[in-house]
Amino acid sequence: MFRHPNSFVPVAPLRRALRPLALIAALQACSSDRPTAPDLTPLPPLATATWRVHQADGQPLPALVAHRLVGGQLLQTYLDSAQLEVDASGRWQQRLWMQRLRDGRFDGRFAEQDAGAWVVDGDRYRFTSDVHGERFAIRALVADSLRADLRASAVDGVMRSTLRQTAPSASPAGAWRASAVQDAPLPAPIYVFDPAVVDGDTVSVHFLVDSAGIRLLPSGRYEHWIRYSEWHGPAGGAPTQQRFRFAWADFGTWTRNGLQVAFESGYYQNHRFSGEFAGAGPLRLQHGLSAGDPLVGLRYVRE
Repeated sequence: MFRHPNSFVPVAPLRRALRPLALIAALQACSSDRPTAPDLTPLPPLATATWRVHQADGQPLPALVAHRLVGGQLLQTYLDSAQLEVDASGRWQQRLWMQRLRDGRFDGRFAEQDAGAWVVDGDRYRFTSDVHGERFAIRALVADSLRADLRASAVDGVMRSTLRQTAPSASPAGAWRASAVQDAPLPAPIYVFDPAVVDGDTVSVHFLVDSAGIRLLPSGRYEHWIRYSEWHGPAGGAPTQQRFRFAWADFGTWTRNGLQVAFESGYYQNHRFSGEFAGAGPLRLQHGLSAGDPLVGLRYVRE
């Protein structure tokens, strides 16, 4: 039957016809947003293992985990290393090693220790301290790592940490003392002038490194000092008489690129030196007795 385009169409039948379509669309929309049921399968018990922190608050160690102003001075706390020992019997122990900087200068090292019990609590491992009550929870193990919000009395809040059973990459940050000049144990000659004319006499002049140290702060600053002495002796012979003693100091910034460590003085203009840190063993540096001196290899060991 032909119907004029402007003729009347009853509304009620049209609504009844559209209602199934609307219901289907609504069901489809709800099905895509429907929450999935949580996995309530209990986690397996932890095995006896030692977990070491590799990152804290998104930084490799040593990591800045706290800073605040105290009496107008900036106090910065760095986490040097940390480990969590878990026992299958349900016990755990945590050790943290930290250092503090005051206005950018080293202000001391300290350690913290905590222990308690752990239990499987549904979808997480819950760790409770014997002294402080509930400390942190681990929700799951991801491959060979776990994440935990560790706590320390020196830190307000938590340290969001990534732990693994392997040791973290070693850092050159810390205090080092010189042990050798070109593999000769200290005190050792660094420069020898032979023959040399001093006050009209022909002699040999020996500059000996008596002691030296360098501190690489985790903030990227360094402090360096050298104590050395000048000795004279017969030309072609060994030093027999000490003439002078000297002390030299420097500070600046250090950076690391793979095995290479570079230093730039913040006190002496254009004074730079470098070294190598392989992750184990000594820190090997190339520097002179002061700014502008010829570079010589020195070996440093941790204090």
